[in-house]
Amino acid sequence: MSVTLQFRWTEADYASARYHWSLRHTWSVYKQFPELGYAVGALFLALFILAISLYQDHRPDWQGAYALAAGGLLLCGLPAFLGLRWRIHRDFRRTFPGRTDGTATIDDGGVTLSTGGAQKKRLWTGFTRIYESRRVIVMESGGTDFIFLPKSAMSGAQLDELKRLTTKTLDCNVKLAAR
Repeated sequence: MSVTLQFRWTEADYASARYHWSLRHTWSVYKQFPELGYAVGALFLALFILAISLYQDHRPDWQGAYALAAGGLLLCGLPAFLGLRWRIHRDFRRTFPGRTDGTATIDDGGVTLSTGGAQKKRLWTGFTRIYESRRVIVMESGGTDFIFLPKSAMSGAQLDELKRLTTKTLDCNVKLAAR
């Protein structure tokens, strides 16, 4: 039996897939997004300066310490977050330029994605990990390559069929919640 999904690629789904992929591949994220590493380094530097200033006189000034910590977090975290969000936006526009309608066919052989005139076929044996978020199902193949399917395009029966196919066919790590 095969399942055919028709959907629209959205930036929110792409961001959700990237976020959940990044939770499982932390070091790869630092390689792809070096601004996060800079922000973490700057945060540690700010906390080090905070610790020195607090215990320099043996009389901690907690209001000043909180202001310094908040300022450090704002100065480090906000640009890193905005940079990361902008890069995800730019990657989405580069990956799906103007063609946002997609079709996925899921059968015993694997998953076939069609967008515009392009078609991408992935065999079940090529997947190394499958997991879901609230918005998408992410299917990894290899270290940095993944595809995702929006759950908003799936009915309950289609989602159950996908779960049946993955558990029947795959030897990799599959984490799909029971419906």
